[in-house]
Amino acid sequence: MEAKPPGSPGGLKRILSENDCSQLSEKLLIQITDEYQTMEQNNTTLTAELERKEREISFLKTERARVDGGLYELNEMVKLLKLQLAEHKQEVSSDAKVLASPLTKDSTFRRSRSADLSNSPRSSPTSSPKAIGTSGMFKAKALFSNFSTNTGVRQLHFSKGDIIEVLERHTSGMWMGRNKQNKHGYFPRNLVKIIG
Repeated sequence: MEAKPPGSPGGLKRILSENDCSQLSEKLLIQITDEYQTMEQNNTTLTAELERKEREISFLKTERARVDGGLYELNEMVKLLKLQLAEHKQEVSSDAKVLASPLTKDSTFRRSRSADLSNSPRSSPTSSPKAIGTSGMFKAKALFSNFSTNTGVRQLHFSKGDIIEVLERHTSGMWMGRNKQNKHGYFPRNLVKIIG
């Protein structure tokens, strides 16, 4: 038989002895074992990283739920505050209307005086109030507004601060005067202050 050259397959088998094969197998086994251990370490690292990320995700979900709950509570509080603000604005508006009404400040007097005057024979539309002696006209400043219309006599309408020309003073407490629009009518004397 002819000997095959070392480069041919058959020659390689002859060159590698059993000892060489055993050493090569051990080297491959060590290399595979090293690669397996490296892969195991990488797998352990990746598993730990994955677990850490899952814990972070769980924490973030919990935080989000807490924040969402807090936001819900804040939204509810904002709704409640808006409702309270609207109610407060309505009350303030209501109060402002009452303060701006012509019956403000002396409304109790006006209502009771109006009732007295409407029941009094002196205040009926057919009889005029009895005049007290007055020597000419004088001026008075309105301390309150007068827009009452239910006294049974022709009322003089004016606003607080207006200057009224007093034409007649009457025993009933109702005076005759002229406002800045040159209108004549009666008004309660306690709504004005004489200025000259």
